[in-house]
Parts: sequence; structure tokens; C-alpha cells
Amino acid sequence: MNHKLFIGLLFLLTGALSSFAQSPSSVSGTVRDNVSRKGVEGATVILLGADSLRTSTSPNGQFRIDSVKPGRYICTVHSLGYETDRQEVLVISGKSTVLEFNLPEKITQLETAEVQSRPINTQDPGSISLPIEKVMRMPANFFDPVRMLSSYPGVVTTNDQANNIVVKGNSPTGLLWRLNGMDIVNPNHLANAGTFNDKPTANGGGVNILSAQMLDRTDFYSGNMPARYGNLTSAALDMTLRNGNATRREYTAQASLLGLDFAAEGPMGKKQRTTYVANARYSTVGLLSQMGVDFGDEKIDFKDFSFNINSEIGKRGGKLSFFGFGGMSGNKFYAKDQSEWEVDKDRFTIIYDNTTYAVGTRLDLPLKKSYTFSTGVTFSRNDQHRQASSIVTADLPGQNSTLHTDRKLVSGFASITGKWSPKLSSEFGVMVNYDNNHILDDELLPTSTSHVEDTRSYVLLQPYGQLSFRTGKFSAVGGLRYMYTTTDQSALDPRLNLQYQFTPTTNVYVTGGVASQVMAPGLYFARPSNSGFNTMLRKQFVEAGVINQFQNWKLNTSVYYHFYGNVPVSTNGDNFSALNYIEGIVTNPNLSSVGTGTNRGIALQAERSFVDGYYLLAGASVYRSVYTTQDNIERPTKFDGRYSLLVTGGREWVKQMTDHTRSFGVHGRMMYLGGLRDTPIDETTSRMMGVTAYSSDTYGIALNDYVRFDLRVSWRKSKRNYTRTIALDVQNVAGIKNQAYKYYDAFQGKVLTQYQVGFIPVLVYRVDF
Repeated sequence: MNHKLFIGLLFLLTGALSSFAQSPSSVSGTVRDNVSRKGVEGATVILLGADSLRTSTSPNGQFRIDSVKPGRYICTVHSLGYETDRQEVLVISGKSTVLEFNLPEKITQLETAEVQSRPINTQDPGSISLPIEKVMRMPANFFDPVRMLSSYPGVVTTNDQANNIVVKGNSPTGLLWRLNGMDIVNPNHLANAGTFNDKPTANGGGVNILSAQMLDRTDFYSGNMPARYGNLTSAALDMTLRNGNATRREYTAQASLLGLDFAAEGPMGKKQRTTYVANARYSTVGLLSQMGVDFGDEKIDFKDFSFNINSEIGKRGGKLSFFGFGGMSGNKFYAKDQSEWEVDKDRFTIIYDNTTYAVGTRLDLPLKKSYTFSTGVTFSRNDQHRQASSIVTADLPGQNSTLHTDRKLVSGFASITGKWSPKLSSEFGVMVNYDNNHILDDELLPTSTSHVEDTRSYVLLQPYGQLSFRTGKFSAVGGLRYMYTTTDQSALDPRLNLQYQFTPTTNVYVTGGVASQVMAPGLYFARPSNSGFNTMLRKQFVEAGVINQFQNWKLNTSVYYHFYGNVPVSTNGDNFSALNYIEGIVTNPNLSSVGTGTNRGIALQAERSFVDGYYLLAGASVYRSVYTTQDNIERPTKFDGRYSLLVTGGREWVKQMTDHTRSFGVHGRMMYLGGLRDTPIDETTSRMMGVTAYSSDTYGIALNDYVRFDLRVSWRKSKRNYTRTIALDVQNVAGIKNQAYKYYDAFQGKVLTQYQVGFIPVLVYRVDF
């Protein structure tokens, strides 16, 4: 996809704004039973905001409210025999709003007459469901739900340039990525963004390949872990693509410093039972670079395309979807003239390229009674190449490296969910993954060389089952997941979640279990055949907490404890542990799975819904993350930040005119985090070797505390047929210099500090029509 195509799309947008005439805004959607997935007939849907509108659902659970004025609303759903649910809704001109409600069946109690809704945006204890509207309004997220998670307590990013997240002190490597319920490879551009040695990470990157225009919601699990999630030791990120509009064609065009987006959606066929939504994006910097604009030393480029086609099948509301995404990214840094050298990197030429794509299909088929059969398969691939070479001088020897990683993943599943009675429900399924990895790592340093090249593959079989029991104020969910690889590794992961409703507004929960994960390829390629290295990392976890909800507020307090076993650690005394791994290839063959680790902490969170023109999200956490090697001495992990304080909020003013609606919003975020850990540098040895050499005090020092203020100012105008939005996002509005890491610079001959990204303004112009 070249820049000429995107210029053509901009001309198409200009003409389309004047030629498309569309009906007023509408709110539509489906109300389903949360277990059987069948539509709930006769449910009352109420839209509360500028107007109070209501309707009821059809026999298949669908509803539609027309002639809705632009603005913010609370949509509530009531149905006899089900618990009440609610969602925040933003209605704009030129774009239909599509919602989905999944209602738990209510257990009738004679002594209980009051109806209570579930905690806002919470499905299970320790989980968060992020609608895309929420992602779009929060400051300095760059339309990425993963970056937005750093507004919640216990979640921090490893650096400002990427979305690698540390969850409750766990390495980003322990994260599970899913799309429409199936495992996929790392779905991010520029996986090397902001890393210490400029090498790609396993589970993050500078930009999410899936544009926010494509996502319906992102479900994030960091506490209670349902049995359907496995092969992880940190958290699960389950992204769901949205369906296109079933009644008319709609478009979105967006231009920002991040990129140019163009999305289209609508019905396919006369019966309107099939919809499509697609998005194309090109990085703004890359486009302007092709047109001759110079952006300085490093050239950064990315482009991607994604789609989702969804069809209704049968009379019971079955769905068949076909979806996919593809993206290419890279950055190029060319060695400068020797007279311009300021730091050692200036004498290097570094070329990085990344190609990532996925394609898949999924079938959800309601059966007789109260059961649903689901199945699907995806194929995804992540191919990365990095080449670095230096200019040699009399004082500075040459350094060269080549890193090529190629991961192919096939993930398939089948499951049956259903209700045996209003009190008892179940989910049984199996997931099968085929994982193939090729790695080439060549490195020529002043005092050493290394070479690793290998291709390894395995099949991961994961059958699972889960039973849910609810009666009165008490509920229990028990699950079991078995993991077996064709490399002869296995694990059995039991899980249990107990909840009790103390008062109509207060729930107390205790959840715990075991989660296991196959080691990242960058670790297990170092394993010799006779080392006793166990590729399956194990985590035992327990969490307890209290959830309070009253009016528009939700308060969540939790305490957690994680214990890690089978952790690969070094046996040669350098204190390496897999719990600190984040990037590159570990070539140390002296690894044995005898290490342990512990994470423990307390988290507090308060959240107010976006009603009456403002919202607030505030949280704090105190935690410790430590590990042991063969000497059984506890040491802090790289991710032991110890504490965090986060406050995010916004205010919006709306003015209704005769022919349009205007709104002006101001949103801010404050982050105060304990600094991550670093290892002291042995400057004498570094000077002798010509590269960074560390002391034996692994992660013995803490970087300075991290402080950042973000700001978003937005203006939105809704006319009859379209909505224009202009926003200015500013990351680190105060320009505070936060430490990223320290390193030895061979050119200057001393230890330097690398700082995080400074002041970054991002102007956004968006049109929905």
C-alpha cells in the first residue's frame, strides 16, 4: 500500500462528505444470555441522557432505538429472571452505535426484592473490559487499549516508546495475546522500540497493528483466570473485532502524527445477514518521508490492513466470521560522518524490519436447549530481521550483529458452553496450538563472538473444563486446564473463584490456582539436550478483594500473592533468571529450572462512570517482586517498581444547537511510579571490553521515580450526516526527564543515562460519516 493510494483516499473523503446523506443516529444491539449465548426476548432497553428513550428486544434478542441525539448516555437493560446490566454510550452523527449485553441469570430470593447491576466494566474479579470509546478519550494512549491499561493500578509500561506492560511485577513475556478467542503472535509494529540493545521484545511494540477503528472491546484478565485461558504467567489480553453496520455503509477517516486511517463498514448482500468492516493505515512519518520530508537520524515506517466479515447463520442466531490483519514496519538508522559523532550509536548502521499477519475463522452455533458450540482456527506469523554494523577506527573496534526470528503459530479450539439449570452452568473445550520458531543470532563483539541458529517446533494440547455454581448471594467457579507439549512437557492447572454478596452493593471474593507457560523462544533455544531444563514455567496465585458499587462509582480493593516455580536460572553465578527476561536471545547454555520467584502486593482502585459530564479513575498499588537462583538469596527483579499512584479524569461540556451539537473536553492523567531496577555498570571492565559490562550486583539499584503528566484537549461537532473531531494529545506535557537505563558509551568512554521520551504532541483530525 503506497502513499498515492492514501492521497486518493483523502480526495475520496472530501467528495464523500458532501455526497452521502444518511439517517439520524441510532443505537442498536443484542441482549444475550451470558452462558448459552441465546438472545433474550422482551428485555427492556433504556437510554438515559439528553433524552430518555426505551425499547424492548425481539425474539432473537435484538433491539434498535432511532432518532437519538448526539451525546453521552447510560444504556441499561432489564429483563425478568436476569440481572440488570448497564454500559456507557457515546452517540455521534454519521455513526451507528452497536452494543452487546450478556446477562447472567438471576437466582430468585424471596427476601431480596432490590435489583442490582453488576460492577461497571467488570466481568470477573481482576478483569477489565475496555470499550474502544473509552480508549479513544483517554489521554496519550495513541488509540491503543494496551497503553490505556497503564491507567489502572498494578500495570506499568517498561518504556514510553512501546506497550510492553508489567502486570503486578510480572515480566511482559508472561502475557497471552488473543484475537477473537484464539492465540496469536505478538500483534505489534516495531517490537524493538525503546529497548536497551535495540533488539525486539517477545510481547510488545511501538504501535498495535489492530487499529482502534477495528476493535469492539479488549478483555484483560490479571486476577481470576477462567479455565479457557492458558499458556500464560502474567495476564491475558483478549481482543475482539467488531461487526460492521448491518443496515448502511459508514466510513471513518483519521489523520494524526501516528498515522492515516481509513475505515469502511456496511452490509453485504440484500438480506443484510452479512457485514464487513475493514481498515487501512499508513504511518504519517513514513508517508511524508517517502515524499522527501527529513525527520532526522532515524527513519520509521509502518503500514497495516485489517478486516472482519461476519455472517448470521441459522434461525437461532449463529455467527460465522472470517477475519485477519497484516502489517509491515521498520526503522533505519545510518552511520553518521565521523565528524558528527556524539555517542557510540552514531557510528552504527542499524536496519530493522518486521512483517506480522494473521488470518482466521470462527463459528458460534447455538444448539437446542441452552447450549452453544464454538470452534475456530487462526494462522499467524511474526518475521523480524535486524542487522547492525559499525565503522571501525583506530580506537573503536568493529561490532556486527544479525538477528532473525520467524515465528509461525496455528491455534485452533472447540468448546461447548451451556446451562444445566439457573444455578449450574459449564464450559468444556480443547485448544491445540502448533508453534514453529526459527532463530538466527550472530554477534561479533570486541572480545567475543556467538552464533545460534536453529528451528524448533512443538504441538501444545490444552483440554479444559469449568463449572459455575450460583445460589443466592454465593457463587463458585471451578476450572481445570491440562497442558501437554510434544517435547514431553506437561502441567495441570486447577483454578477456583469464590464470591459472596455481603450487601446489595458489596461483593467479597477469593480466587486462586495455577497457570503454566511454555518458555519464550529466546530462552529455550539456549537449552542443551541434557541440561534438565524444563520449558514449562509454573505460577501459583491467590487473590482476595472487595468490590463496592454505589450509584456511578465502583471501588475495588485487592491483595495478591504469586509464587513461581520451574524458573530457568543460570548455574554459572551471574544471577540470571527467566523472570527478568524481556528481549533478545539468551545464549547462556548453563540454565537449569531450579529458580523461584515471588510477587505480592495490594491494589486500590476507584472509578466513576462518565455521567453528568465528567469521569474519574484513580488507583494506587504497593508491591514487591523478587526472585532466587541456586544460592537461594532473594533479589529484586527488574520489574520491582514497589509502588504506583495513578489519577485519570476528564470533563466534557456539550452545547445543543438547532442543526448540530458541539462538545469540548479536557482530559488529564498523572502517573507517579517507583523506578524499575537496573544493574550497576563496571566502568573499568566496560572500558577494557568496549561494551557495557555489569557488576555482579544484579538489579541492585533502582532507577529514579517516574513522574509523567499527560493531557488531551478535544473538540467535537456533530452535524446531521457526519461528525468531526479535533484533538490534541500531549504525552509528558511537563517534559520531565525520566530515566530509562544506563549504559557504557564506548565513544565517550563513560557511563551515560538514557532517558524516556520527552514532550510529544499528537494532533488528531477525525471524520465519521
